[in-house]
Amino acid sequence: VGKHAGAGRAVISVAEEDGCVTVEVTDDGVGFDPSLPAGGFGVVGMRERVALCDGSLAIEPAEPGTRVRAVLPARRAHS
Repeated sequence: VGKHAGAGRAVISVAEEDGCVTVEVTDDGVGFDPSLPAGGFGVVGMRERVALCDGSLAIEPAEPGTRVRAVLPARRAHS
């Protein structure tokens, strides 16, 4: 958040409910347009890591700033 968002404040929450862990980070930074391609590998890397855990990732504008929300299973299924 400090490196990329230019944010002065970030709020981080972690919660467990219905067998899932939700991690949410909201900042008051400059934000970005999620419809435009991102430079670098930060967002791509987050998506890949969340997918490896069978989770979901949402990145959306917040007023002001950005909200990143990852929902992950609390326990990984064994195959």
